[in-house]
Amino acid sequence: MRRVRLACGHVQRDRIAHRGDHVWCESDCSDWVRVITVEE
Repeated sequence: MRRVRLACGHVQRDRIAHRGDHVWCESDCSDWVRVITVEE
């Protein structure tokens, strides 16, 4: 699992997300948010 930093400021784990993708923020946002960086 990779750590992805989201535009909302949250960090979560994701298997397949790439920079620029939109993923569901599992924190308080509960919305689709763009991925800023991916840490392998």
